[in-house]
Amino acid sequence: MCAISAASFGNAQLQNGNFTPLNYFGSGFGTYSAGDSTDIPNWTVDSGSVDLVSSGYWQSPDFAMGTPGGWTVDLDGSAAGAISQQVNLGVGTYTLNFDLSANPEGPTDTKVFTLLPSGAVPDSFSYTLTGANNDSNMLYAHESAQFTVTTAGLQTIGFVSGDNAGSFYGPVIGDVSITPEPITMGLGIAGIGMFLRRRMKARA
Repeated sequence: MCAISAASFGNAQLQNGNFTPLNYFGSGFGTYSAGDSTDIPNWTVDSGSVDLVSSGYWQSPDFAMGTPGGWTVDLDGSAAGAISQQVNLGVGTYTLNFDLSANPEGPTDTKVFTLLPSGAVPDSFSYTLTGANNDSNMLYAHESAQFTVTTAGLQTIGFVSGDNAGSFYGPVIGDVSITPEPITMGLGIAGIGMFLRRRMKARA
């Protein structure tokens, strides 16, 4: 049985998955609204606003793993926001990976958002804050969602806050990446084998 990576059909590299800004702005955060020329390369704020937060302000997933660096996005800036990126993908199945927490400086409650890969059924995710969450211990959860691309080309990967109350304290995402899933070609090889056997029998 043979497997071919979906990466052979397109570029599965999502860019700037740790939200590194064009200009380092110190140990703080910047708020970006839809239509702004943001400091976050490869990403677009589609609605509302988001906060780009440095690892000097609160713990990033990289710091949680012992590696300096990395930024995160709070999906609620001054209003519930949405952020997306276009990725060139070939036909195949992919897994979108990311780390999830929530802004620990607001009420202890559940933060909800929706993940929107192009052409896929939206997935909703939630993160419930506890008294253990704080700026230096964000308690990230690793999340993933699988989706299938049926038409090769630019696909939109988006994160949309589900905070209808308009809180400043939203779900926090970081370390976003895309992994192509193997495509099994077993049926195709079986078909070729049947064709060859038929030709050999006909010659006999």
